[in-house]
Amino acid sequence: MRNGSYQILEVGCGSGKNIGMLANAFPKAIITGLDASRRALEKANKRNLLVGNRVDLYPVHYNQDTNLDNQFDLILFSYFLSGIQTDWKSIIEKAKKDLKPGGLIGIIDFHYSNYDQFNTFMKLRNVDVTRNILPYVSSRFDEEYCRVKSSCVGFWQFFIFIGSTVPSL
Repeated sequence: MRNGSYQILEVGCGSGKNIGMLANAFPKAIITGLDASRRALEKANKRNLLVGNRVDLYPVHYNQDTNLDNQFDLILFSYFLSGIQTDWKSIIEKAKKDLKPGGLIGIIDFHYSNYDQFNTFMKLRNVDVTRNILPYVSSRFDEEYCRVKSSCVGFWQFFIFIGSTVPSL
């Protein structure tokens, strides 16, 4: 996937750190970033000035009303699904519809924590570490890569998942 001209979407792009890395990794890609926070997108615009016209940023929520059907080669979610207050499964289904046949979904997010205090602390910040995101996405996409890793001295685990849609024949 590295050498072509791809359409990439990051949902919940925040201040644009991942967008800059994607732009460097895929120099011919057109990258779209969505985030509900205008303030975060202002930071993203400043951070990605050198990328030029390959990045479009929009202050919108990603949901069923966002009209992007079947455009993207890659859709990325970075610690987004555990922090949204809407139905995260419908967001996954929306992403599946917005991917081109054979497109990839990339997700990094919280997986699990044994520590109730940590789970409570995160829930107070509107992040639900206890969602079973990985089993769901594993059932909706063909796994290309999947790893569960420990973070922060083992207080929590996070996962990295890359899955593909089945190309149409």
